[in-house]
Amino acid sequence: MRGKSDDIGNVLHATKTIFKVFTGIGRSKNHRQETRGLSYRHFVIGGVLAALILVSTLVALVHFIAASQG
Repeated sequence: MRGKSDDIGNVLHATKTIFKVFTGIGRSKNHRQETRGLSYRHFVIGGVLAALILVSTLVALVHFIAASQG
């Protein structure tokens, strides 16, 4: 039986994979190898987390730039 820690690890793994795809880091071969054993549920949760990380980073960057100019 799989534990809750396995699901959390899978979600974090999916988040890492999706974030790498968003930013274009790594080779496509590495992305294909990392996706084995992950379900669509892991990718949906990971995608939401990766999108939140990306948007939060962009918003923080815009606020930092705006604050430094004014």
